[in-house]
Amino acid sequence: AYSWALYRAGRIAAASRLSAEAMRLGSRDPEFLYHAGMIARASGDEPRAARLLGRLLDQSPRFSALYAPRAREALRDVG
Repeated sequence: AYSWALYRAGRIAAASRLSAEAMRLGSRDPEFLYHAGMIARASGDEPRAARLLGRLLDQSPRFSALYAPRAREALRDVG
């Protein structure tokens, strides 16, 4: 949650560090995957963003009526 707050505040580098640390155990939580993927995209790590967003959409394509379309669009942008 803190990494997402940093991302929303425009502190991408700090958000990226915290997100990577939070994801190191391989969470499958759709919200975590979405946040981590979008943070990776914002930090310029397109391969990581593609992996995370792809995994998210493979396992939970309709995880959110609001964020699933945004995740698909972001994946198209980085893929």
